Amino acid sequence: MPLIKCHECGNAISSSAKTCPSCGVKPKKPRSAFDKAIFWTLILVFVGPVAAMAIFGEQPVAPPSDPVRDEAYANLRIAERSLKEAMRNPSSYETVNALFSRATGAVCIEYRAENGFGGMNVEHAIIPKVGNIKTDVGPAAIAKQCGINPERLY
Repeated sequence: MPLIKCHECGNAISSSAKTCPSCGVKPKKPRSAFDKAIFWTLILVFVGPVAAMAIFGEQPVAPPSDPVRDEAYANLRIAERSLKEAMRNPSSYETVNALFSRATGAVCIEYRAENGFGGMNVEHAIIPKVGNIKTDVGPAAIAKQCGINPERLY
């Protein structure tokens, strides 16, 4: 019988020994080539496809850029910043809806904010293609500026 090394104490013991005579630990069974082959086959079968999909899988494609829409979105961000700065409690501002009309180039915003008494109001603002932000606008002005095939920005 060949001698093997005890995995616990390092002493030489017989490969057929049930326990190490020095420390009393049962020796580990050596892994056969068949066991190793099974292990690596299972790894390749289960982990391989997942790794391959993570590395070579379908990558998300960015939507094509639309310069007109990008400009409208930038104008929306500028208007939101201006509206927040004009409020008593800027942290209460929340954009509810934002529409953009390619026909007029205007962006119409519906937003919520805290009023001077602590209540929440829903207001509207229009950002025309040229000019300043218009607040306190009614449904007629919104329909005129953003009522022609509006696209949702928000």
